[in-house]
Amino acid sequence: MKKLIIFPLLVLSLTSCDKDDKVDLTQEVEAKRLLQDITQTQKWQLVKMTGQIRNSETTGANMPWQEFYLFHPDGSFTKFMQRGGVSTSASGIYTYHRTSTESYLELFYPDYSDLIGSCTSAEPKETLVVHKNGLQSSWWACDGPGLWYEKVD
Repeated sequence: MKKLIIFPLLVLSLTSCDKDDKVDLTQEVEAKRLLQDITQTQKWQLVKMTGQIRNSETTGANMPWQEFYLFHPDGSFTKFMQRGGVSTSASGIYTYHRTSTESYLELFYPDYSDLIGSCTSAEPKETLVVHKNGLQSSWWACDGPGLWYEKVD
């Protein structure tokens, strides 16, 4: 009797995630395509912020600050941030990398800036990982906030 119950549950669990996985993969492929060969300036807006505490997600105007990146076809970028009524920006160059397991952008700044969200202050750079819905800052890996970006038309 147990076998008769376990088999249908196993089949159900194996097929229940299939559609979502396909959607996630399609979104990730699209994000990679957008970033691999930038032919015109792209704007990527901060849309979600998470903390280290469970269920600490904020979005939109509720986030402590607003920011976005402009990525240009010549390999340059500018990061803009508005916090407490003060606007700041920093520019640099980016490179796109693709490994067998992930794709990511490395952003290199000419000098250290408070705008750099990174695990180390050893060099002025930050990393944005291509995620299923856009880009995610790697800062969260070392107790920084989780920062999620989406392309804006």
